[in-house]
Amino acid sequence: MSSSSNFKAATHEALGEAQASVNDQISQLRAQVEKLISERAAPYIADVAGKAEHVARRGYDAAKENVDAVSNRVKDQPITAVLIAGVAGFLLARMFR
Repeated sequence: MSSSSNFKAATHEALGEAQASVNDQISQLRAQVEKLISERAAPYIADVAGKAEHVARRGYDAAKENVDAVSNRVKDQPITAVLIAGVAGFLLARMFR
């Protein structure tokens, strides 16, 4: 074998080893990033999700109370409810004409 082919083979082998080393380092960094995310971001995300669920539940409860109040009012005063609905329908029809 000539010195040129020995040099090429050695260079190729060195590049392969360097590539393997870089790949190992990337894998280690990836594992560290995943660990940091799971340790720091996951609890924060869980906290935000809990707060969002609480706000959504309060909104749902408030909307349900309002629907129940309107429903009870309609049951107590059906004629007034029909008149209000009629006037609202008339006004909407006039606005979109």
